[in-house]
Order: sequence, then C-alpha cells, then structure tokens
Amino acid sequence: MNRAGGRIALAAAAGAAAELAGLGLIGSAAWLITRAAEQPPLAALSVAIVGVRAFATSKGVFRYGERLAGHDVALRAQATTRERLYQALIPAGPLNHRGADLLSRMVDDTDAAQDLLVRCLLPAVAALVTAVTTVVIALFLLPAAALVLLAGLAVAGVLIPAGTAAAARRWSARIAPARADLAARVADLVHGSADLAAYGAGDRALAACAEADARLAALERRQARGNAVATGLGMLAQGLTVLAIVLVAQNSGAGSVATAVLALTSLVSFEPVLPMAAAGERLTGVLAALRRLREVRATPPAVTDPAA
Repeated sequence: MNRAGGRIALAAAAGAAAELAGLGLIGSAAWLITRAAEQPPLAALSVAIVGVRAFATSKGVFRYGERLAGHDVALRAQATTRERLYQALIPAGPLNHRGADLLSRMVDDTDAAQDLLVRCLLPAVAALVTAVTTVVIALFLLPAAALVLLAGLAVAGVLIPAGTAAAARRWSARIAPARADLAARVADLVHGSADLAAYGAGDRALAACAEADARLAALERRQARGNAVATGLGMLAQGLTVLAIVLVAQNSGAGSVATAVLALTSLVSFEPVLPMAAAGERLTGVLAALRRLREVRATPPAVTDPAA
C-alpha cells in the first residue's frame, strides 16, 4: 500500500510539475517578447531566454515521467482489481447475472480502476496546483486581477464539473441498463443463433438488438450534447476571464509587460482546469462501476467450506 501511494504521489508530482513548467514557459515567453519590444540591453533578457529553454525542455521531461508513473500505477491497480474479482467469482458459483452483464463487469468495470487515476485523480491534482500557483502570481502582480482569475477558475474547475457530475448520475441511471440490455441481447443472439434460425425467430432477435442499440445510441447522443455544452461553457469562462483581466490591468495602470504576463498565464492556467468537466462526468461512471464490482465481490460462496 505504501509503495502504491508513493507511485501515485510521484505521478501526481510529475503531472503538476509539467503543468507548472508550461505555465513558466508562457509567462517567461510573454515577459521576454514584451520586454524585448522595449529594446533593452541583451543582458537584461538573458535570464528569460534561458528560462524559456529550460521550461520548454522540462515540460516534456515531466510529462513523460507523469505518463510513465501514472500508467504504471493505474495498470497495477487494474490488475489488482481484476485479480480480486476473479478470487471472488471462484467460490461464488453461478451468479444472478446474465453472461454478457457479468463479462461487462469483468472487463469494462475493471478498466474503471485505471480511469480513476489517469482521468480523474492525477489531472485534478495538476489542475489544483496550477490554479493555486497562477492565482498567487496574479496576486503578486495585481490583486484585483487575482480575484477575477480566482472566480473564473472556480467556475471552470468547480461549478461546471459539479454540473457534469450531477448530469452524469442522472444519465448513468438510464444508460447503464440500456447498455447491459444490448450486451445481453447480442450475446443471446450469438449463442442462440442456431435455435433462433431453426424456429424462424432470427429476424425478430435482430430487430430487438437493433431497437436496443437505437435506444442506447439516442441516450448517448443526448448525454454527448450536454457534455459539449459543458465544454463550451468552460471555454467561454476562460475567454471572459482573460478579457476581464486585461481590462482590469489596463484600468489599474499596469504596464504592458505585466498585462501580457497576466493575460497569457491566466489563459494557460485554464488548460488543466477545463478537462475537469469531463473528469467529473467520468468520475460518476467510475464510481458506478466500482459499486457493481463490489456487488460481485459481496456475493456469498455457493458452497460453504466445512472446515471453516
């Protein structure tokens, strides 16, 4: 457990470092460009030039490390989850689940352990660290701009993901049964094709599968439209926040260098925050999958060990 926690911490630290390197890259590049426009001595720009190169290189290194460590711990967690599920299935005997539904739990639901880390936990840590760092930088440069940035990040990183998570809970209650019904119908069609053909019921079975597929596709399209709206709202919050920061900086008499740094760093700070809307939606599905796995593991053994 301690070793797994160390791997998770390493992956989270690498992901946060990659985002901070990207933030430093944009901030130093913005300062370099606007300061160079004032035609200062070259020595005044040397530190920024080195900083741009260092941040650009370190971002790729940290991103590679985050991918390597994150997927290592995620795949280990997935293997452990699948192993525990098999250990629970062996003494349980036949379960009250159709074969396709049980197969879906064994394959799709166990993949949720990987998504919990790669698509939810690690991005959330990186987004939080980046947001806090950017707000602190803005607070140092212009406190009024920091308040605007904090409000925009709260909308994009908290309110919108909370809305997508709530919507996903409602949709999952309808999509999960529809997906299980389609899987069961397809499995029955494949395994019972000979009997269906013998009794002339093949066309009816195909029609039932097509109808189940159409119901599932309609539900998924409606959910996708909601997710697209959430993504659009996040990008709108990003644009409005940057615009508001520029206006606040101009009205406060901030210089061109400070305004450029504030605008571009604020713009970049939303990059790890915007995916939180999709992470909120995915987290709901992951938690539902883990609940289904717990149902299987909680099944009592079909035969009690006499020696127990």
